Amino acid sequence: SMTIHSSIKAKILEAQSEAFKNASTPREMLKGLDNQLERKEDGRLYLAERIWVPVYGNLRTLIMNEAHATRYSIHPGADKMYYDLRGLYWWPGMKKDIAMYLDLSTTYHPETDGQSKRTIQTLEDMLRDCAMDFGGNWDTHLPLVEFSYNNTYHSSIKCAPFEALY
Repeated sequence: SMTIHSSIKAKILEAQSEAFKNASTPREMLKGLDNQLERKEDGRLYLAERIWVPVYGNLRTLIMNEAHATRYSIHPGADKMYYDLRGLYWWPGMKKDIAMYLDLSTTYHPETDGQSKRTIQTLEDMLRDCAMDFGGNWDTHLPLVEFSYNNTYHSSIKCAPFEALY
């Protein structure tokens, strides 16, 4: 289960305070739900036990980055990420924002393409084999694996990566 880090809690409180400095802002942002917000003992505003995250700086993106990068979720899909976050946070259009965030994330992160996955798998296999054959930790064999990989023929480029560079 996910928890809210104290640094994010502080940013949310700041964002909520800033949002109310402009009198019309909350009503616009809350889509008529402003009368259902409840201030809890921590000073923050909640809607049905979920902390309200106003549009302020990059706070929503920060929250989505945190959820996306956590080692417990390993790049969740939009539905999983939404269900994880909705227990803690609320803002209008949250599900749509998460889907858009993940669409952009998938498009612009090279680690999500098949070629990178294949390269990573090859390097993992080489490191594992070296560690098993020669003993020791994998990090001691990293220079050997790097040299071997860069000087081995690759059918995709029809030469070794080192040769392709020079």
